[in-house]
Amino acid sequence: MNLLTRAMAALRVRRADPQQRGFGLFRGNAGVPVTHDNAQQVAAVWACMDVIASALSSSEWNVYSGVRGSSNKQDLPDDSLQYILNTRFNSEMTAQAGKRALTLAAVGHGTGYAEIELDMANRIVGLWPISPHRVDPRRDAETGRLFYRITQEMGGGWVDLEPDRLFIVRGASLVGFAGDDPIFRAVQSISTALALDQYASGFFGNGAQLGTVFTYKGKLDDAHYQRVKAQIEQRHSGVKNAFRSGFFEGAGEWGVNQMGIDAEKAQLVNVKHLSVEEICRWFRVPPHKVAH
Repeated sequence: MNLLTRAMAALRVRRADPQQRGFGLFRGNAGVPVTHDNAQQVAAVWACMDVIASALSSSEWNVYSGVRGSSNKQDLPDDSLQYILNTRFNSEMTAQAGKRALTLAAVGHGTGYAEIELDMANRIVGLWPISPHRVDPRRDAETGRLFYRITQEMGGGWVDLEPDRLFIVRGASLVGFAGDDPIFRAVQSISTALALDQYASGFFGNGAQLGTVFTYKGKLDDAHYQRVKAQIEQRHSGVKNAFRSGFFEGAGEWGVNQMGIDAEKAQLVNVKHLSVEEICRWFRVPPHKVAH
């Protein structure tokens, strides 16, 4: 197949993994859009990813010969791949940094990819991690052959790589060759966690909580109303201004009311705790590992 024919065939492919939902927006029942970026801003999500990645990246990734699963496997401590996997991934990063990048991608996106660098003798001399959002598993529409389309970071365009040119770390999967996206699977739990964070931020950042409220019995003219409204927003909105007394001017009768919050009815802390435990279940991380 010449280059032009291959390029035309590549335009008639579909995603190899029907479970792949891409890297767009997911939306849970809580109504908060979920992306990979804002999902990783949830403390429990990032902590779970980091715990798993830290454990795997700090362990030895050894090379063996023999049949996988058999009892006659033999480790190869002098193999050149041992140096790459456990000392230096490539000329720019240590093996631990490279393994951490791969496992973070596998845990957070389903699959971690690294391009295999070969020398003139076709020997592996380096592994270069690739951001998962740049990798698109595809099948040729005519031959069914699996290949990976890599979007270029600079200059635009893409390149197609054969499976043997990629080192792949896969997460849990229903199809085997590509890991399922855990953010999509856990979208309801993560959406709820994001909603809780936004609610807490709004509660403390925008809540105008007054220690004492003065009410006016009668009708205020527009100018007087706007002046009182501006006073409330300037003097009482925000965390540092909570529970300050309000004094409002104007002819007429003012009433005084004490305001407060029923701590028993405010279940934000309890729900936050449950949210952390729910996310830990998705990643199968014991809660104490994320300081819960």
